[in-house]
Amino acid sequence: MALRGIVGLFVGKPHHPVGPDGRMALSDHLRELRARILKVALTLLVALVVALFFFDQLFDLVYGPYEEAVARLEDKQTLATTTGAGGGLMLYLKLCGFAALVATAPVWLYQIWAFIMPGLHAHERKWTRVFGAVATPLFLLGIWIGYVTLPKGLEILIGFNPDGITNILEFS
Repeated sequence: MALRGIVGLFVGKPHHPVGPDGRMALSDHLRELRARILKVALTLLVALVVALFFFDQLFDLVYGPYEEAVARLEDKQTLATTTGAGGGLMLYLKLCGFAALVATAPVWLYQIWAFIMPGLHAHERKWTRVFGAVATPLFLLGIWIGYVTLPKGLEILIGFNPDGITNILEFS
């Protein structure tokens, strides 16, 4: 019986009849919003647990551009650090949390869109589809360009340090 109540939290079906014009009671809107937020939270939690198992690969992906920039700087000194006793743990959690957020983006973006979509007019729905079709490849291209140019950007920024000064990069 308790399991049925928990599962019921993830279902956002209206308790009151939906009007002919698509209007719902405020409590039904809030119930649907709660269900969508819980679905996103559960998806993020599962993705975070999975990402924790792949921390080494994720760290290599993020640390690689820094290593590449350091290799290009022969005479500059730089040091990647974390601060505090919990710095390593925070690095684990932040990196895996960010990876989970990025990996689950299609789920939470869909949940946002599905919650808002019933309130849009037909022509507005059409434009959201056009925006999604254009924005998605541009967003992915931007991520790729940012990752490819990151080593050069780090090299330039670290290179501003005068000789004899060590650049301490807070890695978390």
